[in-house]
Amino acid sequence: MIKSRLAVLLAERNIKVGQASEDTGIARNTITSLTTDSSAGVQFDTINKLCKYLKCTPADFFEYAPIDIQTNLNIETLSLEDEDSKNGKLKLELSGLVTYSVDFGDRLVTYYSSASIGSHEYDDYESELVAINRALPKNKQVDYLIDIYFDGQGDKREFDNVVLDKLTIGFQNKFFEDLKNTVIDKLSEAITEVASLTGAQHLLDREIKFCFVTDYNQMYSSLKFKFA
Repeated sequence: MIKSRLAVLLAERNIKVGQASEDTGIARNTITSLTTDSSAGVQFDTINKLCKYLKCTPADFFEYAPIDIQTNLNIETLSLEDEDSKNGKLKLELSGLVTYSVDFGDRLVTYYSSASIGSHEYDDYESELVAINRALPKNKQVDYLIDIYFDGQGDKREFDNVVLDKLTIGFQNKFFEDLKNTVIDKLSEAITEVASLTGAQHLLDREIKFCFVTDYNQMYSSLKFKFA
């Protein structure tokens, strides 16, 4: 894996994206893409200008780890239905499998986590959701928990020792961001398909907020749906 450290380099120098764009003549969108690691590639001339501007080297500009991680969500079951006609709340349940395909260069190893929404005993799920929302401002409170856990502590320890502990904080953050984005994208596609097939589009007429609960952290995201 390789990632840009431009966001860190700019922050260390208290330089905003707009200022860097104006000072270097590099398009603001290009700099933004590099700071968010959303760029598929970068020209040598751009790196040259930024290195001179920031008084750094390409070695300072990039961060590298000799492994690649491809994350995917395989959805096994997904259901949508009205939970309570009085409040119109959508009952959303999901079970699936998150795969982490790790390319070490000389071998490819796949690790697995279970993914679920609402698959706990109902009271346990509700109490966990209430506890998380109690710590959040009202406008940030979530509708559903997405639990992503290794099935056994042995699997988690192996992933920690062989993969996660080998990554810098920057790459760990990137791994979790990729995990969140992959799951939310797959979930959006699946919910849209199920709603269209079952005529349940009316249940998705508002923003739906999620909290990801993993072995390591909590992350937040949301979905909005549009139907033709």
